[in-house]
Amino acid sequence: MKLVKKIALLLMVLTIPLSMTSCKKVRLEDIHTISIVDCEIEHYEDAVSTVEYANDFMPALSDLSEYINISYSYRDAISGLILLLPMFETYGITLFVEYPEDIYEQKKAETLAKYEFISEETYEYYEHLQAPLPQFEYKGYTFQADTNEEKTGDALKSFVLVGYNDETNKIAYCYFYDFDIDLWPVEGDYITAMRQFMDEHFYWNDIA
Repeated sequence: MKLVKKIALLLMVLTIPLSMTSCKKVRLEDIHTISIVDCEIEHYEDAVSTVEYANDFMPALSDLSEYINISYSYRDAISGLILLLPMFETYGITLFVEYPEDIYEQKKAETLAKYEFISEETYEYYEHLQAPLPQFEYKGYTFQADTNEEKTGDALKSFVLVGYNDETNKIAYCYFYDFDIDLWPVEGDYITAMRQFMDEHFYWNDIA
């Protein structure tokens, strides 16, 4: 079955333009990896229901109200397309919700209260990240992390980053899933490593 999927994906790369639209594209990342990106908001619920454990962390659109604007992106990176290599998939789902200024602080407090964020004392970090950083800044957002370690046995395999931007009155949800990941290499400091992780696994162009 995996071989059939590999062949189908290779045919997709060969037959579909690498940049289909600004919101839907198939991109060849390197010789054996492609990424499939979509940011049509009507596909959000399907993505959340399809990606493992995403329903545990990401809000249903029906639960959101009083917002000004909402945007979304989905990124599925598929590695190992060379037939002799095993195939791995990494998923990143992002949702950005903008609120009116007069209710933004209320919505932020309500959102943050729904999660059990990890603390700095939860994990020890050495040459690799074995869990997302408890808190960090990225592209104007302050992010905090909540993991699914109880179900996956590993804090880095499934987690959500919930962020807020007080200047734009936006709240961001970034869900990550990769069954095969165990560690993320650190080159420099931990904050830089976490920002590199965000750059690689989430799609922000024109939607944040």
